[in-house]
Amino acid sequence: MTREQLWYSGGYVKWDAELRDYVNDTDPKILIYALRHGSTHLNEDNKFRGWIDVPLDENGKDEALEAGRFLAGRHISAIYCSDLMRAYATAELVGDVLKLDAREDKALRSWDIGYLSGMDKVKDQALLEHFVDNPDEQIPGGESLTAFCDRMQSTLDKYFKIARATGPILLVFHTSNVVQLGNYCKGEPTARPESDETVLPGGVLCVTDVNGRLVTDAILKDGGKSRYGS
Repeated sequence: MTREQLWYSGGYVKWDAELRDYVNDTDPKILIYALRHGSTHLNEDNKFRGWIDVPLDENGKDEALEAGRFLAGRHISAIYCSDLMRAYATAELVGDVLKLDAREDKALRSWDIGYLSGMDKVKDQALLEHFVDNPDEQIPGGESLTAFCDRMQSTLDKYFKIARATGPILLVFHTSNVVQLGNYCKGEPTARPESDETVLPGGVLCVTDVNGRLVTDAILKDGGKSRYGS
């Protein structure tokens, strides 16, 4: 049985080996579900997205609806999303399924990669690598990697506080945000965004509090290597 089937069947949570070491008498508590927005034509063309305000394509809409069905019945109390069109449209489609309104937050935008937005990921990868290797250097027309990571640290502080007070919440955003969420849970304020991509477009990650330790788990559409500026 696959991980997704386990979650759909409502049986028990399939913990990774690392997580099992931490489970004892305390019940784990899911705080946050994180959804990567559905695909766009720039995803299909293998282009950097950044802050280009591109809409979902038809596949992206289907992926959003699939994620909504997957998340139904998980007692999500609220949906918060990036204000970029592809993330907000994903959140709206999921919200229609969950009967919740999506709330936009510009602080949930992806890493602003400035002039690199719209460029070819294969041909122009080395240009972006320079700014990853020099995280304090601002990308012309965008922000430095350090500035992005700092933004996400303070933003995630806010949303974890909300989740602890209200119950599980859903965040809908971008690849770079998903990677940074993993860094946050590991206590790493800044890390290279080309670490393993956690989920594919329309994929879901959950964050669980296990005895005071935040553990992340990809529960829908596990990813491969990360792609920037999504």
